[in-house]
Amino acid sequence: MTERELVQKCVSGNSEAQKYLFTRYAGKLSAICRRYAADEDEARDFFQEGMIKIYTHLSGFKFQSSLETWMTRIMINTAITAIRRRKHIWESMDAHDGYLHNVVSSGSEESDDEMFDNNPSVYESLDPARVIEIFNELPPGYRAVLNMYVIEKMSHKEIAQVLGISENTSKTQLLKARKKIRELVQKHYSINL
Repeated sequence: MTERELVQKCVSGNSEAQKYLFTRYAGKLSAICRRYAADEDEARDFFQEGMIKIYTHLSGFKFQSSLETWMTRIMINTAITAIRRRKHIWESMDAHDGYLHNVVSSGSEESDDEMFDNNPSVYESLDPARVIEIFNELPPGYRAVLNMYVIEKMSHKEIAQVLGISENTSKTQLLKARKKIRELVQKHYSINL
């Protein structure tokens, strides 16, 4: 069945097609929600809200991208919208980040190509499940910016616009996320980075 046929059947109320759509994409979409959520409960909330939006707006899908890309964007936007609702998190971070804002503004931010110092092989050898656990230990602000910058490939300007924060806050949160990941890897693996 083509994507167009699948969408048409789902829109017409075909429960088998709706079930197929859910089964086919639930794993990937759930994983996206887990990357942004603070815990499993929040991830389930993001996923449920996102699926409601997908089924509600499926009739408006224009086939200008793949169905998977369109649904992925809805899930990401759903998570980001929920994170933006917690704007007080960003405001309190801004108030405590003066020093790092100066570091970022002075151009001493790490190279975008050097995610983790000069020892990337350490990270490549980690168990993927453990990496996810470490990632989930990050505070929500760090995790959101890290997701958007590293995984979604958004610029700090785009992140700032989406989250309603300054570019400096985005840069600062990325720096702090990187530092926290290093600390967590060192703690859990007794590795000096």
